[in-house]
Amino acid sequence: MAHKDKKEITVMVLSVLLAFLMWIYVVQDTDQEINTIVENVPVILANENAIQESNLALANPGQQLTINLAVKGAPRDIMNVRVEDFRVEADMDVALKKGLNNIPIRVTRKPLGVDIVQNIETSYVKVTLDKLERKSVPIRLNLVGVPKSGYGYMQPVLRPTEVLISGPATQINFVEAAVGRIDVTENSADVKASIPLKPVDREGRIVEYVKIEPSLADVYLSIKPTKEVPIIVKKTGKLPEGKVLKYMNTSISKVTIVGDLKYLNEIKYIETVPFDLSNIQENITQELPFNIPPNINISGDIKGISVEFGIENKTSKTVDVSVSILNANDSYNYVFSSNTISVTIEGAESIVKDIDSSNISAVVDIKDFAEGVHIIPVKIYGPDGTQITSYTPQRITVTITKK
Repeated sequence: MAHKDKKEITVMVLSVLLAFLMWIYVVQDTDQEINTIVENVPVILANENAIQESNLALANPGQQLTINLAVKGAPRDIMNVRVEDFRVEADMDVALKKGLNNIPIRVTRKPLGVDIVQNIETSYVKVTLDKLERKSVPIRLNLVGVPKSGYGYMQPVLRPTEVLISGPATQINFVEAAVGRIDVTENSADVKASIPLKPVDREGRIVEYVKIEPSLADVYLSIKPTKEVPIIVKKTGKLPEGKVLKYMNTSISKVTIVGDLKYLNEIKYIETVPFDLSNIQENITQELPFNIPPNINISGDIKGISVEFGIENKTSKTVDVSVSILNANDSYNYVFSSNTISVTIEGAESIVKDIDSSNISAVVDIKDFAEGVHIIPVKIYGPDGTQITSYTPQRITVTITKK
């Protein structure tokens, strides 16, 4: 029995000793430092105002700057390390230049028990800088939708009318305007709004990384009744000798005008600015602005029309035309001193060359004449686009007798 107890005690002592030795091994093993790489740790730019003070700007403000950190520590510390546990800064308060800059970094926060292995004093990130550019651009208003039927909008009132933009020169050079947006769908009342502005290029695409001052614009949009009126192309001067205006085609024939009813009621048409015909030698297409009356706006922000002037050589032709009677009475006989009229007609060469007696009318109207001998004027009618320059005789003697 005593032998058995002694054996059990020996086993227990050996077990405790073995456990102690294993504990020492584990402690020594876990205290042994290991190295690892923490990838893509964000780098924050400190003292960023120094960039603008150097009259520079980030060439790519949207770029995410990162660095890979070599760290060491006990396994129990290293195995739980996260990117978020580190804060790395690049101090921009150094000598800066346009182009590529190597900016030193510093680690301002790290987990306990973790050390940085790499030499931070020689670590840096590459930051590309551009010249800081500033310029003024106009504000443009994009109106979305259409007002209620029978209504339109007057010229918008903007305050301010232009803004100051700043940013990298490569971006600023693309900016043509600052654009704001207002929806006028089904509106019949005036609109007042403060709208955000965005920098855009000539194609209307937003240009990133550009600052606008001020970033908001106040807009007043007056909604008024509308009226549709014809367009008249106003012409001055005469075509050169031997030339004729064969046709005049306009891109649109009517416009919708907007304004108070008292002004709309006074307007019967909209004229273009005068166009001088005296120097035209051949076909020409001309953009003619409208001559817009005060207190009136043109719907759709239409500024003018395109007018195509068809110019051709002028020619003339003499044609003998039979006289016809207008308002004849079947109870009477009519005898003319001349049954034909010699008519000279002129116009565009392509029109006049095909004209014959069937295209011209020579008419005497005897409605108010009774029995007897009368001298009655002859009226001549030619095709559109032509002009009757002369005809003989201009009067004929008509003898009227009862049947």
